[in-house]
Amino acid sequence: MYITRLFRLSLVLTISLGIICFVGVSIGASIPTTRIIAQVYSYEQDNQHMAIIDVNRNLPTYISFPIQSSGNISLSNNGQRLILPTSALNQATFSVWDIMMGRVVHLPEDYVNCSATAWRWLADNRHVLFQCRDNPQDGTIGGMYTLDFETGLVYLLYNQPTVILDAQWSVDVRRVGGESVLLRGVNTIERYTFATDELTVLLDDFETSILPVLSPNGEWLALVNNDRRPRAYGLNLNTGELHLLETNDVKINNTAWTGWSPDSQWVMIRTTRESIEGNMYYLARPDASAVLQL
Repeated sequence: MYITRLFRLSLVLTISLGIICFVGVSIGASIPTTRIIAQVYSYEQDNQHMAIIDVNRNLPTYISFPIQSSGNISLSNNGQRLILPTSALNQATFSVWDIMMGRVVHLPEDYVNCSATAWRWLADNRHVLFQCRDNPQDGTIGGMYTLDFETGLVYLLYNQPTVILDAQWSVDVRRVGGESVLLRGVNTIERYTFATDELTVLLDDFETSILPVLSPNGEWLALVNNDRRPRAYGLNLNTGELHLLETNDVKINNTAWTGWSPDSQWVMIRTTRESIEGNMYYLARPDASAVLQL
């Protein structure tokens, strides 16, 4: 009699626990946990590490990782993998970390002098697209590459002895430049046409100090020369005409940044002034027909 009661009680408890677990799993599936990935700096240990923060449960999980450069972290579309910078400047590299599996894949040592930039995920959440600088002085080759997280191998997509403008990437990061792509050389601006495999020099003997900016309509480039007091120019990509973006009444130098209005009608210019006035801002037509100080 006692054994029968004990058996019934155990059965009831088992069924009750099963129902509770089923309800808990159902609620968890309907309300997914929100997680935040953060870089945390420890003043006591003088190093950085990663943290996964469960927002709903307020549970931080710290992961030791050799991060040497803050920021520029890129999360895959499925929220499972992270691109992490592991060094900076001329030896900029990155590693890829799978949050769920705990696996880390490093960029091969062959690319330590690549100065990797513009890394981003492809739609498959497996391949990382990145660019290498080009520096003829030390023999470093530029180009576009993909790192396969599953195999750890790097594949060359495109290689030319110039730096590729980030603005040439399509929104889905699956194509470059459509029919052609603009290239920035040491002292040239060039266009590479895929169908004909031709490289055309659009502007020669012009060294840029910052990355040129393509207008939204694709017809102009905003350039800044590499003089002691840099000045802004507008390059018409159809005609090859180069315009200094200033007038007799408005002179502009010490240009530090350029951008475009959405309609491609104005170049925005920011300069640094060696005075108490601080930064100065201007608007200029790309053909220099009008220049306004803001």
